[in-house]
Amino acid sequence: MQRTQSLYVLLVIVVHTALAVGYAVATPLWLNSDEPAHYNYVREIADGGALPLLRGPEDFDQTSLGQMVRSNFQGSPDVSHLRYESFQPPLYYLIGAALLELTGGSTWQQVLWLRLFNIVLGNVTLVVIYFIGRNLWPDKRDIAVGAVACVALIPGHVATTAQPRSDVLAELLFALVILLSLLRLDGLSERRFVVAGGILVGLGCLTRLSMYVAPAILLVADIGYQRKGRMALTRTLSVLSGILLIALAIAGWWFVRNALSYGMPDVLALGIRQQLADNELHTTYNLAGLRFFLVFTYKSFWGIFGWMGVQLDIRLYWLLGFLTSAIVAGCVLFVRQQAPALSQKQRMGLALLGLQLALVIATLVWYNLELRQPQGRFLYQASPAIGLLTYLGLREISSRPGTFGVLLIAGCAALAATGRGLRFAGLAVVLTAGLLALRAMAKERQAAVVFLVSFALMVGLNVWCIFGVILPAFG
Repeated sequence: MQRTQSLYVLLVIVVHTALAVGYAVATPLWLNSDEPAHYNYVREIADGGALPLLRGPEDFDQTSLGQMVRSNFQGSPDVSHLRYESFQPPLYYLIGAALLELTGGSTWQQVLWLRLFNIVLGNVTLVVIYFIGRNLWPDKRDIAVGAVACVALIPGHVATTAQPRSDVLAELLFALVILLSLLRLDGLSERRFVVAGGILVGLGCLTRLSMYVAPAILLVADIGYQRKGRMALTRTLSVLSGILLIALAIAGWWFVRNALSYGMPDVLALGIRQQLADNELHTTYNLAGLRFFLVFTYKSFWGIFGWMGVQLDIRLYWLLGFLTSAIVAGCVLFVRQQAPALSQKQRMGLALLGLQLALVIATLVWYNLELRQPQGRFLYQASPAIGLLTYLGLREISSRPGTFGVLLIAGCAALAATGRGLRFAGLAVVLTAGLLALRAMAKERQAAVVFLVSFALMVGLNVWCIFGVILPAFG
């Protein structure tokens, strides 16, 4: 059984790799958002052997950048002045610079190597998610495999994995924080927990600002463990202090460097980053602004490509919206029906995943309090929570063909009623027939069939995104 599950995970990773490489090769040079600035950060380290400094507004020329984006960077324009990512923590870019030193080649080849490196990081993250699922449901390993597949096939996530940016490394470190927290609940020794937690938090501080919330996850995990052992709160505070001290020992030099370069108290380089704000779009506090935030975040989560300008057919967003609604309904049903049967460890694990998702959403909202950046890719930092909750919801709702059918058929019918989506009426008929067939199957096979059909459809959607959306848009 374990070997079969491992083969399934390997299959998902192979499919994910093929799709991600497809996105990497199909997307021309510089046509991933912010790609020139991320590459210039890496290139400056490789050329000069020192970390770059963000100088100010001159590093973000919105006028010239806008012209290049509108022309799809035709004519090989000079992008060396786009340095606005130079405030970011340096770990990913240091690794990228070492990679460029090893590989060399033309600019396109160097960018492609960085894209492929991120795909490797993304695959490692999928393996970590699998072990998270196995840890929580060791007797139901389809949940672990399903969680991996749900993360691996989101078009926007696959495309982001194939871009040279620090998001993917941060996602991996955040997944390791969740796995470490679950191991603590299993009884991992305090010393190992503190050392491993300090290393992960320290590396996270050197990777991306969104990782600064990771200690909260570790704190809650240790509280859960200590409560099980009836130990004092002072013990947990001692554990947290040890984690933060180790993290400071690893990342402290970065804070000192920022303070010396940008002045106190700008240890996170946010003050110098704020100087670029005048060249960026700002959040509007009205109903239209709220609607834009919610709609664009949703669309970009599922997939908006290029410089956030290449969107899917609106009917696909509607269809994915109905699928999302079905998954959310499934999660609600799972909590109502399955919660009493869950072990204390599973409840605590789901609480940690929920906390991770809540913290990531809070980070996205905080970032958008001033600047208008409703990008769904920020949510991928919570990929373990997204994967497991998505599969649990899909698993629960697919075991109830009536509820599942009503949601999907209503969605297809609504699309058909627009007058431009008559083909979706046929899809509704096919889904109805499929659901009737599911009723005739044994209950344990219903979820498997629905999952396999969903897997095939999501693979097809990614292939269509590459050949039907990206290549025509940039070709």
